[in-house]
Amino acid sequence: MPSARNLDARGLDALYDEGYYHGTNSGYPVAGYESAHASWRHWVEHLATSYGGRWLDLGCAYGFLVGEARAGGFDAVGVDVSAYALSRASIDTPDASGRLTRGCIETLPFADETFDVVSAFDVLEHLVDPQRALPEIRRVLRPGGALVGATPDPVFFDGHEETHFSEFPPSYWIEALIRLGFSVDFRFFQADYNLELCAVRTDEPRLCAAEVLQPERFGARRDVGTVAGVEAGRVGVRLRAGFGTAERHEPPPTRWLEAGEGLAYVVVTGGDPVALGGILTVRSAGGTADVTIALDDQRLVARTVGEAWHEIPFAPIPLAAGGHHVRIRTTAPLFVRALALQAEPATRASLVARLPFDMYQRYDQVRAALAALSEPPTSLLDVGGALGGPGGHLAASGDFFPDCDVRSIDARALDHPDHRAATGTALPFEDDSVDGVICLDVLEHVPAHERAALLGELTRVARRYVLLAAPFATPGVAAADAALFALIQSRHGYVHTFLREHLGYGHPDLTTTTTFFRAAGASVVVLPNGHLPYWSLMQTLNLRLAEPAMGARYAAAQACYNGVVPDWHEPAYRHLLVVDLAGDTLWCPTVRALAGAPDAVVAAGAMNQILDLATSAESAPEATHESAPEATRESAPEAMREAQIASAREAQAAAPEPVASAALLPALYARVYALVRDLVRGR
Repeated sequence: MPSARNLDARGLDALYDEGYYHGTNSGYPVAGYESAHASWRHWVEHLATSYGGRWLDLGCAYGFLVGEARAGGFDAVGVDVSAYALSRASIDTPDASGRLTRGCIETLPFADETFDVVSAFDVLEHLVDPQRALPEIRRVLRPGGALVGATPDPVFFDGHEETHFSEFPPSYWIEALIRLGFSVDFRFFQADYNLELCAVRTDEPRLCAAEVLQPERFGARRDVGTVAGVEAGRVGVRLRAGFGTAERHEPPPTRWLEAGEGLAYVVVTGGDPVALGGILTVRSAGGTADVTIALDDQRLVARTVGEAWHEIPFAPIPLAAGGHHVRIRTTAPLFVRALALQAEPATRASLVARLPFDMYQRYDQVRAALAALSEPPTSLLDVGGALGGPGGHLAASGDFFPDCDVRSIDARALDHPDHRAATGTALPFEDDSVDGVICLDVLEHVPAHERAALLGELTRVARRYVLLAAPFATPGVAAADAALFALIQSRHGYVHTFLREHLGYGHPDLTTTTTFFRAAGASVVVLPNGHLPYWSLMQTLNLRLAEPAMGARYAAAQACYNGVVPDWHEPAYRHLLVVDLAGDTLWCPTVRALAGAPDAVVAAGAMNQILDLATSAESAPEATHESAPEATRESAPEAMREAQIASAREAQAAAPEPVASAALLPALYARVYALVRDLVRGR
């Protein structure tokens, strides 16, 4: 399939030919588009109450919506790139005949401020260049005019359409429209992947509260989800899946939730994280129900509720920009009266301190290396930059590099406006398009015969720098991966996909990789990352800390390690290559100095605290919806690190280092052995 950037109007016309509308390269049935096209008449009826005048339908195809809009009182026209589709209008939609124009959305053939309504239903994902198309749409809209449309969310949409050049998650479209000067309302309608948008051109762009677009209808009443707090204007919440109407039993806005899971979508705009907490008000529909609240993959609180109304508070945690889900899991049907969220300020430091230690350490070292370069980059591409699991992202790579323009790609879709789903061996970017490319723990997931292609793509896209990290085939790495793989399989009974790829594809060769860059004239510095004994210990501890799921205990343990334990030294689990494609070597001594000596006392003190957390019963303290005072919340991670290091230093000063280490380490190793033994035995 040709790439979107290489398609002009003629190429697009050929792509959307008769075969497309009869299923040869689309999801339409062989019987044809006319037999299965969607109807957006509900939007015509709704907009007719607030708007009149001219309507432009983008991607109008056979003109069905143009005909419906005309019947609803609008002066409607349509535009489409497909000559075949337009030719069908006289047969299938006589009311639209003569009112359809051939053209591309990126260059609309209309004067400024011509239309009161522009529709783009199932069109946005087909755009060749959204950064050109969206300003064009705004240009032809009158002030106060509305853009309405629908597009599939790739995180939930499991179909494959080869003409979907711009499948982006909700946060991308919402953020892009706000930046262009729109007030944006949205909902999920008819399917959990189907995002509907209503964006009004305004002088005061913002994210709207859920005032008009209800899950099943249009209306002006409050829904279950609400947001308050200092950052409420940047946060939106919408019900997405699992909820039904409860009006026969309870007055609005109460919702019904069957046994299982309900999803409430939360979007954080503006780039910076927020501290998000709240209160869920529920009651069982009969008997008792065990209710668990999670934010993406992070377990917040679990409670048992009866048939009386019960408020379940959950404490605020830092939440990255982009789209997330409040997951409400219940063992029995519930009535849900309110999901009242509180959004307060948070810093990137408080967010990344909670990340899994292994993720934090590699990004933190890249951050330090970039700061040490002679000419630090101002734009970065993170290849393989999905920071989180299938349940949602824990942070974005830009949270580590706030002074850079950062984009990320990964084979996995991610609901962040700066992320795109793509593979590293065929990057969808022009040559020399960014100052630097980051690629961390990706090379080992690529078959050996494709690794040179990945390295070639990294150097093609980067103007100056490549920072590549991987667990290479250095002593002890394969054995450490194999031991963790076996432990996970023994304890939980499943095959860890990522570790299986490490072992199946084989760990990449460090010398071969550095030779690739040096042969091209680049200067290379190799840094150790993730002291192998610490890495193995922390991975084992995290198995226990994440049971039954990642939560407050897990996050507290990561914060004990992140930024506290120095582990950039040999023997290392991975190595980071800092590559300057220009061949400059002035920065090399400064970067080499980042590989520090181990500090056994500090490490042992932190590990003992983490062991205490791992061997204690999971605690989920009762929390209020009030967030912590800003000064306390923002300074807590840094204050904790300073206190931990100071405590260890005091112990070290009280006795010679060999004595202090001798006192701490044997007891630590004994506790670790006991924990590993229990894990293997399934305790």
